[in-house]
Amino acid sequence: MMQVEDNRRVVNFREKMAWVMVAGLLTASGFYFYTMFNVSAATEQVPKPAVIALTVIFVVILTIIAIVGAIVAALSNLSEANDLLDERDKLISLHSTRWASVVTSIILIITMLAYFFDARSSDMLLGVMAALIMGHLVDYTAQIYLYRRKPYSG
Repeated sequence: MMQVEDNRRVVNFREKMAWVMVAGLLTASGFYFYTMFNVSAATEQVPKPAVIALTVIFVVILTIIAIVGAIVAALSNLSEANDLLDERDKLISLHSTRWASVVTSIILIITMLAYFFDARSSDMLLGVMAALIMGHLVDYTAQIYLYRRKPYSG
């Protein structure tokens, strides 16, 4: 007879860190883009000090969430926290990075095309930030998806 404990899925450290980073990116970028859109809509051009301040706040929020999340993930998987990447981890990393690169490239090309439609410099900056953030979100969500697939066959 199968025990309830046999049905529990063990989440490895790298998948937990991907979840942490998705949460951190969604939180920090939600604040960043909400504030930037409001400032951008209220003014002709977003003041450079505001852009710098919002970017610093974005980095601080993301860093705090990543550090706290890494500590919690490491404490819950002490045996895996320092493990080297195995073949499955390397394949997952390779595939998720490829998908993220495609998304980043597409958004950057769209942002460059916006230049020809008289986009403001602050709009171009938002496009670049969106490309970087979306690329990382795709990377981490792809990792989560690929870790949950059993077995991973590439």
